Amino acid sequence: MKKRKIISSFMYSEPYEKDLLIAKIKTESLYVDEWHIVESKETFHKENKELTLTKVLKNKEFNEYKCRIFTYFIDKFPEKIVSKSNLIISNLKSISNKIKKRGYIEYEKNNFDCEAYQRSYGMKNNPRLGKDDLIINCDLDEILCIKKENIRNFKNNIDKNQACIKYIPRISFIYDIDNLRPSIRYTPVCNGQYLINTNFNMQAQRNKIKINNKNLISPKISKILEYSFCFKKKFIDNKLNSFAHYGLRINQENIDCLKLNIPAVRSMAEFNRKVKNPEFWLEKYIHYKNVLPIYMLENESKYKTNLINENYQIYRIQILNGIRDRIL
Repeated sequence: MKKRKIISSFMYSEPYEKDLLIAKIKTESLYVDEWHIVESKETFHKENKELTLTKVLKNKEFNEYKCRIFTYFIDKFPEKIVSKSNLIISNLKSISNKIKKRGYIEYEKNNFDCEAYQRSYGMKNNPRLGKDDLIINCDLDEILCIKKENIRNFKNNIDKNQACIKYIPRISFIYDIDNLRPSIRYTPVCNGQYLINTNFNMQAQRNKIKINNKNLISPKISKILEYSFCFKKKFIDNKLNSFAHYGLRINQENIDCLKLNIPAVRSMAEFNRKVKNPEFWLEKYIHYKNVLPIYMLENESKYKTNLINENYQIYRIQILNGIRDRIL
C-alpha cells in the first residue's frame, strides 16, 4: 500500500535563510516525508539574482536529508502569467482602486503573479505527488510542530477520499525569536486531489482564508511556529525589497519599540486611530523557550538576533505620547 506522504512546499530566496532552513528541516524530519523547495533567478520584481540554494544544501547539516529534499528552479518568469483561478489576480483591480483611493502604497499586478507562479511551481511539476498526499503550503520561516503521538491524528484530519483543505494555527515571532505577534494566523494544508481540482492555485489558499470549526486543525494536534524577519537588519531590508509589493520598509523606530511594520498597508491616520490596539505591537514573550523547536533551543545563540533595544517599553511610551500630542 502506497504511503501517504506529508510534503512541505515553500520558496527559497537568499543564503541568509540557511539557518532557518536547517532548523525547519531538522525539526520537521520526524513527520515530514519530503521538502519541495522552489528558487527563482528573478525576484518578484523581475530583477536578476543569483541561484544559491544548491550551494546552501551542500552544508553538512543537510546530508542525512538529501534524499528527501527536492528542488525546482525558475530561470525566468513568463512575460504573461495566466491564472484565471488566482483570487489575488482576479480581485486586483478592486484592490488597486482601494489603494489609490486611500493613498496606500503602489501594488504591481505582475509582482503578485510572479509570487503566485513560484509558490505553485514545485507541486505543479512534482511527478511524485499522490492524490491523498498532504501538502503544507508554507514559507521557509514557518516550522511545523507535531508531537509524535499526534502524527496519525494530523493525517486523519485531511480526508483521503475527496478534495480537502484545512488550516494549521500559526504563531508568529518577529525580528527576534522571543518577540511575539499577538494575533494568530493560519497555514493551509490540503491533499493532492484538492491541488489538482483547484489548478494548483496555492497563492489563493494563503490569502482567502475563512476559519471555522470544521476546517481548523486543533493546536493540540499541530501548530506552525513562524520566525519572520529573524535576521540581521541588513538582511531584513533585503527580504523586504524582494517582496511582491513595494513600500514595505523597516526603520529603527519599529525595532526600538517593537512596533509592527504596518505603514505599508495602513495610512498614518488609521494608525493614529487604532494606536492602542494591541495588534499593532509586539511583546517580549518570556516563555519563548517552552515553544522553541529543540534544534533552535540547542543553538539559541545562532538564532537570537538581539535587534531589540532593551528599553523598548520606554521608547514605546515616547512614541505613544508623540502620537497623542499630534492628535490632541
